[in-house]
Amino acid sequence: MCLYFKFLNSIFHIGNAIKQNPGYLKLRKIKAAANIGKTMSQAQNRVYLGADTLMLNLNDKEFDDNVVRVAK
Repeated sequence: MCLYFKFLNSIFHIGNAIKQNPGYLKLRKIKAAANIGKTMSQAQNRVYLGADTLMLNLNDKEFDDNVVRVAK
């Protein structure tokens, strides 16, 4: 039960951070893209996927539009 309350508390704090500053969501997406890229670079196999599928399209205009839409 204690883990459940910790989980709810973290969700609450993340929600507040996104409301106060949409840049927080951008930062989280950039960190996720970096982790995905790092994992794929260390893999032994070849992968051919679109950058938008992997959240690596950080320079795309739609990336910023989605952050603004979620923050509203």
